[in-house]
Amino acid sequence: SDRNFIDVSQIIMLLSGTLSILALLPAIGIFLYYPNLRCIKNYIHVNLMVSFIFRITYDNSKGFLNLWFFNQYLKISYPNNTTTRPAHDWPMNIPQVILTDSSTLPLVNSENRPFAAVFYKSLCISWTLLGRFSQLANYFWLMNEGIYLYNLLNLTRLLGNCSMRGFLFIGWGIPLFFILINVMIA
Repeated sequence: SDRNFIDVSQIIMLLSGTLSILALLPAIGIFLYYPNLRCIKNYIHVNLMVSFIFRITYDNSKGFLNLWFFNQYLKISYPNNTTTRPAHDWPMNIPQVILTDSSTLPLVNSENRPFAAVFYKSLCISWTLLGRFSQLANYFWLMNEGIYLYNLLNLTRLLGNCSMRGFLFIGWGIPLFFILINVMIA
């Protein structure tokens, strides 16, 4: 019963995400194709839509790639012995298990190709960081929309003249900065 609910919810999420991407792509094309629509406000909208597509693509592919990473990791860590493989349930966050659950998953097994085990561990780390970046970029582009609207509605113009470079820095640069800090600390 719980398994069926998870499968149905994943299918609904996949279909709704795909429909969202199919609606966002023509909107981006319209904004970029017509010269009359090229302005800072619409460039901010386009970047917000790109961050939505990035986030939806990550969310839709997360389950499939997590399972693939996990299976590859198990093949490397337990090549011939299926009885000692840990029994983890499907809907969990697989990269988190590989990175933290050292009691059931050896991070590097020297007898069984350590390079491949390290390779799949780094793939999991990269995939998790990519997801965090897409989420942060999405939030910062939403904040950019708010900053731009605030500057348009505020009569005193406290923020001065807004440039697209500043919005690009806030939307893509600051999330990248936080991800780099996360990489250096962890």
